[in-house]
Amino acid sequence: FGVGNANSKRLARLNDDGSLDPAFTTALGTAADGGVDALALQADGKILLGGRFQNFNGVARNRITRVNADGSADATFNPGTGPDQPVVSIQLQADGKSIVTGTFTTFNGTARSGIVRLNTDGSVDTTFNPGTGASGLVNGAIIQTDGKIIVYGGFNFFNGQARAKIIRLNADGSIDTAYAAATAINSDIRDAELLPTGKLLIVGVFSDINGVSRSSVARLDVNGAHDTTFNPGTGAGLL
Repeated sequence: FGVGNANSKRLARLNDDGSLDPAFTTALGTAADGGVDALALQADGKILLGGRFQNFNGVARNRITRVNADGSADATFNPGTGPDQPVVSIQLQADGKSIVTGTFTTFNGTARSGIVRLNTDGSVDTTFNPGTGASGLVNGAIIQTDGKIIVYGGFNFFNGQARAKIIRLNADGSIDTAYAAATAINSDIRDAELLPTGKLLIVGVFSDINGVSRSSVARLDVNGAHDTTFNPGTGAGLL
């Protein structure tokens, strides 16, 4: 697409006044050859990018890459063959490692279904092992301050256990069995926001939680159970 009548090659940086930063665009080179759907800005200014591309500025970078603060390719980040299907979201941990989610089933030859944790150099962090992972799309993840990770999307099972669209993992990737064990959501969660209270606001294409009508918007308690005290009435319709 173009920004400010310039070819921004699916990624652009804007100045404070909204104008295009041409230096960043120039440093990107040919940039991505497919869609960029996820972005995470590191504290050092480097940028993790994920999506549907297979090459970035002429270098094989299958669906995930990192660029320096000036837009140039970061050669210190090498994800190998990367994921076998698109990346949907990237979340950064405090230690610089990243939680990557999407529709993939492997990452650089390692079985990782829907979610993987990467080291700062792009390699798979094998200390995070979600087992067989998600049975369907993972739309995103939220990293709690205690290191636990809330995972949401369109799956019905996670590592062989029934979990309808939401689950929480421990820092090592194992299932936090105390969270959302009896919460049944009938269709996809598209996005979620962790509130200061520890409750979770969710939005998506669902219409029912545990037999209670909730059209596209709902709130979950700190343990993942449906918070029925939050009632948006007829809700938002399909998102």
